[in-house]
Amino acid sequence: MGEARERLEESRTVFLDGAPGSGRQAAARVLLAEYGSFRELLPGEQDEPSLRDPALLSEGDLVLLDLSAADRHRWARMHAELGTLRRSAHTKAARLVVVM
Repeated sequence: MGEARERLEESRTVFLDGAPGSGRQAAARVLLAEYGSFRELLPGEQDEPSLRDPALLSEGDLVLLDLSAADRHRWARMHAELGTLRRSAHTKAARLVVVM
């Protein structure tokens, strides 16, 4: 987890990948909780916002995006938008953890 912590500090974004049950979600929560209270983007919600929405992140936000259960179509759409979200996190000094 030390490497993930360093990556989050340096680049403001870290991707956690692994087999189901490997602790990815728990690790994501621990990483963000070290900085304070965080919020979770819920990609399965009916009115889910685009990851390209500039208002999605605020200055200094701590955000968890769990894509581990995304179906193929949702994953393709989210993947296409992740670059914008990562740039926004960096620009706004936010921290973003993405569970794959």
